Amino acid sequence: MSGTWSSFEQPGHFNFIDHHSHRFDPGSFASGTANFSANRIATMKMITQLIDLISGWLSIAARSIAK
Repeated sequence: MSGTWSSFEQPGHFNFIDHHSHRFDPGSFASGTANFSANRIATMKMITQLIDLISGWLSIAARSIAK
């Protein structure tokens, strides 16, 4: 793959870096965008699961405090 995403950028910030050429390469750009989309979907699912887990813990904690 000729391009990588910068992990230093804020999530959702579009920053495609092509290390192998300074000219615009639609092929690597498209594959990078596709990879980014897949990673973003996976990340969003992971975040959603984490939020569900935390909210579950909070509701358990709230019930135990309320007793």
